[in-house]
Amino acid sequence: MINKIPTGTDFLDNGIGGIYQHRAYLLCGEKEDGKTALTSRFLVEGLKKEEMCLLVTSGNISNYLVETHELLGFDFSIYMQSGFFNVLEYADADSAKASDIDQYILEVKEFVEKKGVERVVLEALPMLEAADLKTTESNARRFIDFLESENITSLISLDKPRTLGASRLEGELAKTAAGTLRTTRKVSEETGKPYFSLEIERMVGQKQPYPSWDYELVKNRGAQAKIKREKLNYSHLEENFTIKKNNAGR
Repeated sequence: MINKIPTGTDFLDNGIGGIYQHRAYLLCGEKEDGKTALTSRFLVEGLKKEEMCLLVTSGNISNYLVETHELLGFDFSIYMQSGFFNVLEYADADSAKASDIDQYILEVKEFVEKKGVERVVLEALPMLEAADLKTTESNARRFIDFLESENITSLISLDKPRTLGASRLEGELAKTAAGTLRTTRKVSEETGKPYFSLEIERMVGQKQPYPSWDYELVKNRGAQAKIKREKLNYSHLEENFTIKKNNAGR
């Protein structure tokens, strides 16, 4: 039996009971659309349960640590030191070739198996794009199959496609993953302040119509329950967190 596990986002977990363990999910949106807040909360939830977590990114990890600390009031660097939070950084992912897919899978696979990783957030996927649709589709399917064969629960964060290859990649990932969620940044007509919308576009095991949620993020104070009364609480994340040194190297 496949169990559902919490994502760390309260309204998503309460609304659909979380996501299926050992499956891959796609999270799409523009830059600045709140994807980092959701993927970070997913990793925080794993750390809270003493699960080994991995971030695969094409960004600068120092910038990521600063951003998440300012947004969530949570210090991932502590868990990097403990060994529970791990990072694979592809500084030049935009120049990677689709022909390198085997090497990319091998690198992630070796890291996952060595560390015993259970949760993964992936932000570096340009190497899956190819000039032709057939190769792009094949790469996407192979990568999803690889993640799920390793019994990993993963969120794949993808910016809005800017090229034909990226659009093809999103389409194939959306078909292959267990679910697709899309986050959008909006502006309130009443207050002029930004808020976010999270919509389920497809979800295995979830009946239509799919739910959606609107919410606001407030630095270090969580979400204000002004829009659809939804709440995304990021305050006091470090309560009840313990690091057992004897488990750090497992």
